[in-house]
Amino acid sequence: IAEIDVNTIKEIHSEINKIPMMHALPIDLFGEVYEVLASKKTKKDLGEYFTRRHIIRPLLSIFISDADVRNITDRYSTRRHVKIVDPFCGTGGFLTEFYKLLRDRIDEGSEIDATQLANESFYGYDINPSNTTRTKINMYLAGDGISDVEKRDSLAVSDTDVTKALDTSKRPEKFDYVVTNVPYGKGKIAVNPAVTNNKRLEINALIKVVSILNPLGKALVIVPDGILESPSLASIRQWFVKNCKINFVISLPKFAFAPYTKEKTYAVSFTKRDNALCSLEEQSLSDERFWAYIIDNDGYANSDKRFATGRRELSGKWMHNELSVWSDKNGVVHKSLM
Repeated sequence: IAEIDVNTIKEIHSEINKIPMMHALPIDLFGEVYEVLASKKTKKDLGEYFTRRHIIRPLLSIFISDADVRNITDRYSTRRHVKIVDPFCGTGGFLTEFYKLLRDRIDEGSEIDATQLANESFYGYDINPSNTTRTKINMYLAGDGISDVEKRDSLAVSDTDVTKALDTSKRPEKFDYVVTNVPYGKGKIAVNPAVTNNKRLEINALIKVVSILNPLGKALVIVPDGILESPSLASIRQWFVKNCKINFVISLPKFAFAPYTKEKTYAVSFTKRDNALCSLEEQSLSDERFWAYIIDNDGYANSDKRFATGRRELSGKWMHNELSVWSDKNGVVHKSLM
């Protein structure tokens, strides 16, 4: 799959187009196929713990406000397109769900071409070329005419003969929205020694996300608990708060990425400050607020099996699902608990 070229992808498109209702699917077909058919060994060997779509969707629905939708559509009409990126895109779950949510929230009767909007606004990068191919297919199946998705090392500090880096001093690249699940584990490079010499992937990925955001740009990032809790990373948190305003922090279930890992994770939304604070005292004296939520149940068993529980109260409300909307006996749709 890593060897697929443009002509082959066009042939795939041609065949898919012969199947009724395949384009602009309401579900993430490739993601579902991958989750169901790929073996545990395949997923573990790839080292990729892709965020399940039932978690991504509600997070994005909260992250993308009505003001964001207006900003994206207004900018589209002026041809100064908003830039949305996942620098560690995996199979494209965040990009696919962002696009579908945005497409569904664009006013009916609008002259905006959703496919053209995706082509101009969506970017995805991954160091694994087979992932970028999966992302392209996923985005196409969601109704995109193929966004700018390519193999790149988002944590490299300079281009090499092998791969292209992201946001280097020679080629600065900035985005208005970043949505991603950062890679975890030991790394080989510190992307900004002025902040830290720590080479952990998750730390450098967070630093990179902040660096590629435009001032007042927004991000939704899934990070492991160490970034928020480890005493040794206090300086990273201080740097982060000086440079970013936190919007919300959501604790994900311990089994969100089971059975591959039970690493405790959080979804953090933040806005990059127009001007970095000089001290933490400035932040403590401000009226800034953020909200937090702990998800105990996401609709799947809190075990390695991760089967959908599907249990409801007599009213129709989910018993073990804080993320999904629900319908009562009269067919009235209610918001999720979160």
